[in-house]
Amino acid sequence: MYKGDPYSILRAVIAIAVTTFEMFPQLESIHNSFYLTAKADPKVVFTRLLQMHTLEMTKEKIDRVVLLPPTLAAWVIFIYYSHMKSEVEMTTLLKDQPELIKAYDQYQMFNHDERLRALDEAHQRFLHDLATDIEAAHEKGRDEGREEGREEGREKERNIWQNERNVLVTENLLRILTNRLGDVSPAIDEKLHAINDIDVLGQLTDVAWNCQAIDEFEAALNK
Repeated sequence: MYKGDPYSILRAVIAIAVTTFEMFPQLESIHNSFYLTAKADPKVVFTRLLQMHTLEMTKEKIDRVVLLPPTLAAWVIFIYYSHMKSEVEMTTLLKDQPELIKAYDQYQMFNHDERLRALDEAHQRFLHDLATDIEAAHEKGRDEGREEGREEGREKERNIWQNERNVLVTENLLRILTNRLGDVSPAIDEKLHAINDIDVLGQLTDVAWNCQAIDEFEAALNK
């Protein structure tokens, strides 16, 4: 939205949390919506332009899938049952949803491709390890920062955390390259460790996961 634009062009910001555990056992529906409301009177909604939706795909609630709109119900069935039921059963459940049939076919292709499964498992481990390492770096920065004055301590904490985070992201990036494409040259290693922009490192991580050769990664690095 730009200066002078009418508010009528605003579109809702919608977040969707899909869980396999119950977040709100006191609510009966699989799908629940949340808005900003007045504390004094929850019936007064501040805005519907900010929404939070939950889909609780649990054994306690899955039988209520029939109460959902057909398309949403089909997606819930696909996500919940795709790893439990046979291909014939899933095709029957999704017979009136051609787009979901395509999604299920892709899911089956993925499950039968050992290379793709291995890459996905490695990516999930990378994300978990990265989150753990970043949190540890943040804690280290906080502890060291307390020894300084309040303002200096906060600044030092930020700097330590950012530096540690960048190093961890770079090391994980190098591991991805090594595991997927083989040894990384000292020149690439040096260039990666010289990058201080976390967004650039994130973009290069995506390239590392998807490129087919080290030359392709190096071309992206040198842009």
